[in-house]
Amino acid sequence: MRQAADTTLENAKKHLGWKAAALTERFARGIPGDMQLYTTRPGVQLRGLCHSQRQREYLDVQYAGVKLANPSMSHKEIITNLWGNPSQSVCRAPKPSSELGVGVITTSTSLYSFERDVVISGEGLLKLHGWDKHVAPLERFNENECRSLAGDSVSVPIAALMQCAMAYNPYAAWWRGAQ
Repeated sequence: MRQAADTTLENAKKHLGWKAAALTERFARGIPGDMQLYTTRPGVQLRGLCHSQRQREYLDVQYAGVKLANPSMSHKEIITNLWGNPSQSVCRAPKPSSELGVGVITTSTSLYSFERDVVISGEGLLKLHGWDKHVAPLERFNENECRSLAGDSVSVPIAALMQCAMAYNPYAAWWRGAQ
């Protein structure tokens, strides 16, 4: 009987897609299925988002998770430094314990600032990666090109660490040949 119920649940997930995954995630986090604490707040404009139901669900689940984990926090305290990526699945919404919740910037990233109620621009994503506006004149690129460039790039500090690791790798062919 239990196996049949699991199979039925898996079939429902396949047919319902992200909605089933969202309900499963809400249940796992203890968030009621109809709770929309963030997107229905007065003044929330969701600037830069396409206002899809899936993106709204992501933001509501992330906000509700933090609110339920910290019931004494005010709205202002919750949204301060709270970031999300509503281009991802609801299942990937950061748990309340994670500090930043940004993750890896990809070409499809829609990094959303709850505090500013806006999606960070492609130029902003490049700045997060450490790009200097004098190195690549960003006025030559449109928004999608900047996002793509940010998603395909590696941040400056990480690139420097990778270069050091490769240069001083004692197992590298160039290192062995020099000895």
